[in-house]
Amino acid sequence: MLNIFICEDHDIQRAQLENCIENYIKIQEWDCKIILSTGNPDDLLNHLRKYPLTRGLFF
Repeated sequence: MLNIFICEDHDIQRAQLENCIENYIKIQEWDCKIILSTGNPDDLLNHLRKYPLTRGLFF
């Protein structure tokens, strides 16, 4: 599974990006999941500190 992370401080843009990615995953039937979507970069950094071997696609 490919983990996907989104860090965007603008709420509307983040929601649009989430929607676009989720729709594309469904259409392509890929084994992907949005693990974290946040407007706070510290949330992303904390996640990566907690799971240091995390691989994924970052937006």
